[in-house]
Amino acid sequence: MLAHGSRLAEWALPFEAVCGMVQSRHPELTVRLAFLESMQPSLQQALEEAGQNGTKHVHIAPLFLGAGGHLRRDIPEVVQAARARYPKLRIVLAQPAGEDAGVIAALAAYATQSQENELFGAWNLHELRYAQPTKHSDGCCHLPRYRIGDGERSGES
Repeated sequence: MLAHGSRLAEWALPFEAVCGMVQSRHPELTVRLAFLESMQPSLQQALEEAGQNGTKHVHIAPLFLGAGGHLRRDIPEVVQAARARYPKLRIVLAQPAGEDAGVIAALAAYATQSQENELFGAWNLHELRYAQPTKHSDGCCHLPRYRIGDGERSGES
């Protein structure tokens, strides 16, 4: 999986939760999270590791909402360089997550839920604090929800 990256370590928590969920649902796969900027491992590092380890197939699932400049230019350049360096490594770059019908439906459901749910308000990013995800019996990690504005926890998801 590929995410953009951030200088804030907590930013990666939702992506790590997705990665953990995929790995728990598909233990036969090697699931890795790589980043385009600011975080490690970079996409280039992850592809280099795959090539050096003799991996035969890499499926890159970009956890991006749309295909902007990174997906049109930057990522294909990194993929092409890895293909040239490791010609036996098959690299498939999927469409961005935001172009998937299921993701679009989930975002629409979330937008409707957040409008109707009193626990959610307008985001005040200066007061939003992340917490460690909690692992539930289903093997999935869930991030706590926050009441925005006062920075206090309002419930667990």
